[in-house]
Amino acid sequence: MVSSNIGTYDNIIQSLLDIASGVEQQGNVARALPAEHNILVGQDGMIKYSIPALIGLLTKFSLLVPRRRLQLLLWHSKSELYAHAVELFAERQPLYRGTHIGTTLSTQIMAAVERRKQPIETTIKKYNEYRAKFQALLAPDEHQDLDPQDLTYRKFVNMSLDDAFWQDVYLYNSREPWACNSDVRAGIQAMLATQRADEEMSFIRNELSSALSWAVNIYNSITGKIREIDRLVTELSESDEDEIDDEMESRWGDLLPSISLGDCEDDVKAQLVLNVLNDQLVKHKDIMLGWAPDVRSLWNMLHGEIPQRHEWFELITTLASQDNATPPLTAQTDEQIGPNEEGDEVTASELFIGMMDLNEDLHVAN
Repeated sequence: MVSSNIGTYDNIIQSLLDIASGVEQQGNVARALPAEHNILVGQDGMIKYSIPALIGLLTKFSLLVPRRRLQLLLWHSKSELYAHAVELFAERQPLYRGTHIGTTLSTQIMAAVERRKQPIETTIKKYNEYRAKFQALLAPDEHQDLDPQDLTYRKFVNMSLDDAFWQDVYLYNSREPWACNSDVRAGIQAMLATQRADEEMSFIRNELSSALSWAVNIYNSITGKIREIDRLVTELSESDEDEIDDEMESRWGDLLPSISLGDCEDDVKAQLVLNVLNDQLVKHKDIMLGWAPDVRSLWNMLHGEIPQRHEWFELITTLASQDNATPPLTAQTDEQIGPNEEGDEVTASELFIGMMDLNEDLHVAN
């Protein structure tokens, strides 16, 4: 008996606490409502409504409750549709991989898709019903976010997962301009597109700078190797054979290849390397001169005025002047050798040097 009274007492206390909490929440709501509802809050904390205020609130909530209810139902049905769309996409994915899957697997996939048709059509029917009722409660300027036509199964199965249909911003409770105003949302998209364009322009600037630095560094590296080999060749040619010792030969370092060329000495190898380097330098010059007009156009677009001191433009100016100042050369022979006549016997070193001299003349002529 005592325990029963204690339980009843606890229930009464809990009910009083719930009532007090409800009164406090109503007071907070009343203070937040606009002044035209004529809601008075007494000093005792109790809310006092006037008759016009009560009529206004009842009218407002009588219109608001069905809309909120339909909004939730529409959101729920649309969420179910999206779940069906994801499952349908996963089911049909093997058909769109571009690989042969065979008749058996294809038949099984189509049967699975057909089994999903009935639940999907049921959800589509509920969605169309909720959409029509919800659209009837909207103002004329609020219809822009809803699909003007009913959803069909054929349209649903051909819809991608990133289709605009899945945008459900209008189903949220927020009434801020970014959520319900199409102009504001279009402005946000435009700002995002502008920021993306600025980011892409920054990427292009970085890529252009990297490409120009690469071209200049490659040119300087090739010309530096050529100058170093020319210097060592000159030192070797001016020294007596008795003075060329192991220390002098070790100064080649990694300038010469380690491959064996028979009886060819290091000076012959050096001439061969020089020939290859000069050939690569000519090709690299052609690439840089071909880039020059596009680089100038891109620079004007990305940075504006051409700088007075920049390693790329200074080098291109030098290469262009050298290219214009180089006169064309023609190959001349001192003697004519018939097709059946024998020439003088030459060594392998002389043959390499002769071939390289001929290639150098042709490169200079080009």
